[in-house]
Amino acid sequence: MRGDQADVIVGGEVDLSTAQAFRDALFDAVGRGPAVVVVDAREVAYLDSTGVHALYDAAEAARAAGVSLRIVHARPAVLRVLELSGVTEVLRVDGD
Repeated sequence: MRGDQADVIVGGEVDLSTAQAFRDALFDAVGRGPAVVVVDAREVAYLDSTGVHALYDAAEAARAAGVSLRIVHARPAVLRVLELSGVTEVLRVDGD
């Protein structure tokens, strides 16, 4: 955690085999109570619905805790999944 910001750095494939660890990292960061949690997605090559679900759950937990959650450096393919799934409607998402 840097100051009042917690960073979650994620990479590779966020799918059924890794989504629980991703979700745990998100909830851990939110639980530390920073003003903002920043998810650095620059190294994410693939994001499936289980990863999207983890983001929705974390967004709900963050909102309840008064924490801002945002995603930065999403690659175009990942950004497209986030747009199609509606994540960009509930979280601030910045592409590359």
